[in-house]
Amino acid sequence: MANQDQLPEGWSDGAAGYDANFAGFTGLYAEPMLDLLEVGDGTELLDVAAGSGATSLRAAARGATVLSTDFAPGMVDQAGKALRRDGHVGSSARVMDGQALDLADDSFDAGVSMFGLMFFPDPVAGISELARVVRPGGRVGIATWDLEGFRMHHLIGGALEVAVPGFGQHERPVPTWAPLGTVDGLGALLEAGGLTQVQVRPVVRRWNFDEPARFFREMPSWSCPVRPLFDMLPEDRIEAAAAAFAELVAADDALPGGEGIEMSALAAIGTVA
Repeated sequence: MANQDQLPEGWSDGAAGYDANFAGFTGLYAEPMLDLLEVGDGTELLDVAAGSGATSLRAAARGATVLSTDFAPGMVDQAGKALRRDGHVGSSARVMDGQALDLADDSFDAGVSMFGLMFFPDPVAGISELARVVRPGGRVGIATWDLEGFRMHHLIGGALEVAVPGFGQHERPVPTWAPLGTVDGLGALLEAGGLTQVQVRPVVRRWNFDEPARFFREMPSWSCPVRPLFDMLPEDRIEAAAAAFAELVAADDALPGGEGIEMSALAAIGTVA
């Protein structure tokens, strides 16, 4: 049985909230990936599991022609509206399963999936499909969260430990994407999909939360992975955890080194043979 984060309806019904609350954070990692892929004026780019279009929009702003795809209709609707709003008439958004792309071989100069393919039930199929539709010599880029350096897990877990006595004594669920959250694991995935000249590097960005307690409280409305956890908690414990989350964010912001909380992702690229 698939997890909620592997079902289109789980992401579709929270698409507007995702765009408003989280796409700005994922977008922080888009430009470094687009640089690695050498996306520029005239590039034909396929964006797989594109969500509400954070990367698609940035690529189109560089002059690329982008096909933004996702299996969740709500996400595609958000991405399509944003592309039209910003005047990217050559780019479009379509509902599509990234594990079985309805596209011809050798159709694009480059392909990318930012924090999307990592949730696929069969990520090797996702990589293989990207390699199939990108022309020989083109590049494919995949981004995942760094299992150790993505501090959201520590912040959420820390907040729950404050609000729910004994929470830390229980074994926490392992993310579905954990095998791809390391340099070796992500690199092996690209190689398994037939890509060559694979490189994996960390990308660190600082996140600033305008209203940390609200962000925490509203996560289940747009984030599939946290819903099962929140479903187990009574409302008063969620409120207590939201307050604790805000305190942890404030404490982290006060540390030396600059404003915001460092969050690490992994960016991998490979070349189509």
